[in-house]
Amino acid sequence: MNVDVILRTHSFIDIHANPTPRYCGVDKTTLVIKCVKSLVQSAENYDGKIHFVWFDDHSSQKLIDALHEIFKTSKHTYEFNPLELRGWNSSGHAQFDRGRSSTADLVYFVEDDYLHYPSAITEMVNAYETFKKNLGGEVAIHPYDDPDNYLPLFIDETRIVLGKNRHWRTNKYSTFTFMCNPEIVRKFWSRFYTCATEYMTEWGEENGIQEGTTINHIWRWEVTMFTPIPSLALHMGYERQLDPYIDWKKLWDSIV
Repeated sequence: MNVDVILRTHSFIDIHANPTPRYCGVDKTTLVIKCVKSLVQSAENYDGKIHFVWFDDHSSQKLIDALHEIFKTSKHTYEFNPLELRGWNSSGHAQFDRGRSSTADLVYFVEDDYLHYPSAITEMVNAYETFKKNLGGEVAIHPYDDPDNYLPLFIDETRIVLGKNRHWRTNKYSTFTFMCNPEIVRKFWSRFYTCATEYMTEWGEENGIQEGTTINHIWRWEVTMFTPIPSLALHMGYERQLDPYIDWKKLWDSIV
C-alpha cells in the first residue's frame, strides 16, 4: 500500500506548556532530529511506496538543515513545505488539508516528538489491512499505547485482539499522530477542520474544542481505532507519558 507520511515540525515552543522537562532530557531540536531519524529508518524497512510531506513551522535553520540531510538518505521521496503562518492551527490545518487531498492508500499524520521502532510503519500497515478485512469496514491506527488510557478517569471498554507480531487493543483516543485511509479525512472533514482552526484558541477553549470533541469523536462513534500493545512509537513527552514497561533509552540509543 502507498503511504503519505505527513509530518509537522517546530524547533522551539511546545504547544502544551509544561514546567518540567521531557523525560528524555534533551532540547527540542535534538529531540526532533532523533525522532525524524527513527521515522525515516522505519520507512526504510517498509516494502511499499512512501512519500514524506514535511510541514515546518519556522524552525531554526540548524534543524531544517539536519532534517533535509536525514530525508536525503531515504529511498523514499520527500517534499519540504515551510509554513507562512506560525502556530499549531496553521500547521494542523496544513497537515489535515494535505491528508484530505491525498491519493495514497493511507495517510500517516505524525507529530515531531514520536520515537518509532524499526518495524513501526510496516506493522501499522499490516494491522490496518488485517483489521479492515476482519471488520469489513474502515479502521485507523494509533501507534502509542498511552498510559493515560489506563487511568481510572479515562479507562474505557476495549477489545484485545491478536495481530501478526503483538496484541492490539481497540482505542477511542488518539493524539494527532495516527494512520488512516484519506477517505476518512474527507468524510469527516468538518471535525478535522474544527480541530485545526479552533483547538488551542481562546474561543475553542471556551467552547470545549479539543481532541475529544473532534477527532476522537470519530474513533468513538464512526471508525474503530487500534493501538499496539506494546507501543510501536513512543511519545517523548513528559513523565506521565512515559510507558513504564518499555525501555525507551534502549530504543533512543539505537537510533544513530
